[in-house]
Amino acid sequence: MESSQDEVRPSTTTDLEELLLGEGYASRTPIFPYLELLTDNVESNYSDATGQETMLLGGGPVFTWAEDMFEQLQKNNVPWYNSWQNLYHWINGCNVVIDQLPLVTGSEQAKERIKAEALSLRSFYYFMLVNAYAPPYNTENTEANAAPGVPLVLKSTVKDEFPKRSSVAEVYEQIVKDLLEARNLFAKNGPVAHNVYTVSPLFVDMLLARVYLYEGKWDEVIKYSSSVIERKPTLLKLRQFYSYDDWQGIVMYDMSKGGVYNSGSPELIWGYSVNGEYSAYFMGVNFYIDPGKLPAFTVSKELENKYASNDIRREAYYNAYLVMNGFFPEKHLLVGRKSDNVIQNPTKGMRVAEAYLNRAEVYARKYLLTKDEEMRRLALNDLNTLREARFTDPYVKLDIMDGEELLKACLDERRLEFSFEDHRWFDLRRLGMPALQHTFSIVKGQVQTVRLEKNSSKYVLPIPREVRERNPELDK
Repeated sequence: MESSQDEVRPSTTTDLEELLLGEGYASRTPIFPYLELLTDNVESNYSDATGQETMLLGGGPVFTWAEDMFEQLQKNNVPWYNSWQNLYHWINGCNVVIDQLPLVTGSEQAKERIKAEALSLRSFYYFMLVNAYAPPYNTENTEANAAPGVPLVLKSTVKDEFPKRSSVAEVYEQIVKDLLEARNLFAKNGPVAHNVYTVSPLFVDMLLARVYLYEGKWDEVIKYSSSVIERKPTLLKLRQFYSYDDWQGIVMYDMSKGGVYNSGSPELIWGYSVNGEYSAYFMGVNFYIDPGKLPAFTVSKELENKYASNDIRREAYYNAYLVMNGFFPEKHLLVGRKSDNVIQNPTKGMRVAEAYLNRAEVYARKYLLTKDEEMRRLALNDLNTLREARFTDPYVKLDIMDGEELLKACLDERRLEFSFEDHRWFDLRRLGMPALQHTFSIVKGQVQTVRLEKNSSKYVLPIPREVRERNPELDK
């Protein structure tokens, strides 16, 4: 693990704030630009379009779950492929800031706020790491959680020995410990100036709710999701920006005002990956495809067809016009102009919609277990609150009596709402690692069907070879 401690010698809390912004935040780098290619949300298309082969080579190793996917990506010069290395770089940035806090001048209040911020970010990065490169947390089998997770590096100082992998359970324990400490530090020091590009107390509670959902600690999910909703209940009502042109027979959606990841979105808690056009999409996509040709990878027809005809998300979350054929994810204004200033918005992050859907899922699970009618009512209330902000008028509320059907409705809604936000692959892992199938072709007439079996070991991503060669402990 690298350390920038010798290169940066901050002397004040202001210096540390700047260091955290520069070295601790993944502001302009996609963390997992390829994650959606692993899922059932994407399909591949062969054509003889200009640049198509390059794009197929770029996304194909991930799309086919190749064991050496990262080596192939490296060989094909695909950018941002080494998420492991990037995440530990940002973790180290957080560690440097935390370690330097006692050595700089500034108020105790400023120091504690900076520490809360660094702990929060570090927790998020470890959550992403352990859910990509380790087996999923197993709520029903605590022994399974003793499986190798990822190394917990909590200091910036370089040690002689190579860091060993902590267990999945230990990584989760550290994440929760750090988040609870950050929460206390934020609360102790009062309101904090916040913008959507920096973490906040809302970020902490939203991440706690997410972590507890993966751990199956239902009451905690309700507690922290409710905490988010109480302070930030507003969802973006998509119908405000949606219109239908009867004369032309086309749907219009004003993305400049209606992007859920636009910096002014009322439901945006935190956003990252502000990097122009490419960070919004997934690896291997050729944007400027030849007219009439499909891009190498597009949104799967199966996902596209799950959106009801009166579900505005089909227009608001995707762009079908940029390439004439196929569907692209687009939940923010790509690039716009206000006077002479270029507007760039985050492309991923956290939204309050997650709090509603986390809580709805838990209420549905509780209803399945207890048949408590109040749990059913609460689940439907959260589900309908979210859906009502996404559908055209008049919206007809769901009223589901069967517990299994209610839970399925909650999980289906997660897929529709959070597509291309790095939720789907992690959800597939925590929900039983089902079998998936992808069809792929890079040579005309030669089509291969690749299958990911249920509970496959490939639900754990391989650690890149270049990383393992530098740290032999990772092979143990």
